[in-house]
Amino acid sequence: MKTIRLLSLASCVAALVVGVACGEDEALVRPRLDAGTDGASLADAGDEAGTLACGATVPTRYESATFAANAAVEIALAQRFEEIGAKMKATEGSSDAGVASSELKAVYNAGSPSLRAVSTTPAQAAVDEYFDAFEGAVGKTWAPADAEDDGGAASGGKYGDFHFSPTGVDLRETAQKTLLGGALYNHVLGLVAAPVTEVTIDRLLAAFGASMALASTPGSDGGAGADKLIAEYASRRDDRASETPGPYRKIRTALLTMKAAVPAGEKCKTELDAAVATFLSEWERTTYATAIFYLNAAALTAADPLKGSDALHAFGEALGFIQSFRGLPADKRKITDAQIDAVLGKIGATTAYKLVTGAGDRALRLNEAINDIALYQGFTPAEVEAYRKNF
Repeated sequence: MKTIRLLSLASCVAALVVGVACGEDEALVRPRLDAGTDGASLADAGDEAGTLACGATVPTRYESATFAANAAVEIALAQRFEEIGAKMKATEGSSDAGVASSELKAVYNAGSPSLRAVSTTPAQAAVDEYFDAFEGAVGKTWAPADAEDDGGAASGGKYGDFHFSPTGVDLRETAQKTLLGGALYNHVLGLVAAPVTEVTIDRLLAAFGASMALASTPGSDGGAGADKLIAEYASRRDDRASETPGPYRKIRTALLTMKAAVPAGEKCKTELDAAVATFLSEWERTTYATAIFYLNAAALTAADPLKGSDALHAFGEALGFIQSFRGLPADKRKITDAQIDAVLGKIGATTAYKLVTGAGDRALRLNEAINDIALYQGFTPAEVEAYRKNF
């Protein structure tokens, strides 16, 4: 078995705590954890391991005999997140099904803790607004031109396959994407505020949305081990044909590093802290890299007058990702609330319909917002181009 020795990571940990990038090798051992460049599943990686500077050996695979029990809270939160999405999605397309706001709020409020309980105050307010608007939209039709009438549209409705607010916000997509950061990331911050144990690591994995296979298979690719929640988007932002790891592989390595560092105790605290910092920073990177993907998709799709519904659908996903970090502890993220608000103003979050009624001007502003996000997150031009694609 080949081993790799790392230098001390103390300086990198300090940089990550204040939100400064540490470079490609930040925080973590560099074992061969991916499946090479042939696009194979990460679960098929070889048996090559790595050794941390503290002497602990990083496992090649994630294993936990008590995962379901340890992560029961996070598994339940994920199930309720999916249930909200399923209820709203069941009304789309040719369906004439209806869903009351009270039904959605009942799922949001269910459990201990509930999704509401782990949500930031801004996320709670936004999601309640979207649920109420969704009830008002079901059973009605809507078009962007309605929003430009005197006084605007009285309510939202179905446009194409999806339900929109009176101003053109895709209510399902925006609500769910807001919760990925505003509820689940916020919950994770509470977990890592306490001493990290083997149980904590399982809970982080479940909140991330990956199975123990950590195989980088997006949810739409199917299978019991498919990635969900933010893990699905981390996978789509990670080019598995590249030897340079993207966010999914970095989070995978972070979790495996935690598995090595926790049982080793105090001697591996530096490596453990660095792995936790990478887990958090790559979640944020995934969030805003995916916002870039959907802003780009919205701008491109809006150029086709027959695809207005699809353009606003993509816009809603971007909107949810962008605003999802508003109200989170300032020392646990790179982007600030002021920067989030600036991006939302740039894209016209309160007048989404103009992406269809004034596509040319609004598409330019979406691209300007992409540049702003890149600046706030420290993305390179090459990274921005990569984030415009799904892998």
